[in-house]
Amino acid sequence: MSKLSQAREAVGGFADTVGRNKKGNIVLRRVFFYTHGMTGRKFASGCVDMLAAIGMRTIIVSENEVWKPFRGGASVASGSHFYAELSEVN
Repeated sequence: MSKLSQAREAVGGFADTVGRNKKGNIVLRRVFFYTHGMTGRKFASGCVDMLAAIGMRTIIVSENEVWKPFRGGASVASGSHFYAELSEVN
């Protein structure tokens, strides 16, 4: 099983999408309509903790909240979402 597949399993239900960018970093997103006190920093920290639980050490490269107008049926990246970019530490 690849590391990306392991990451998807580890954060399943917490992050809506898991992928890699051109730099090879792991990119996680979680859609929101209301934040309910969640921030990009809390989301990224939660992802780091979940990945650490399966032995995958990562550091936060960047995190943020992306605010966009609601569009029904839009993809996660096209709507409002929490964003975390993580780099693996060997």
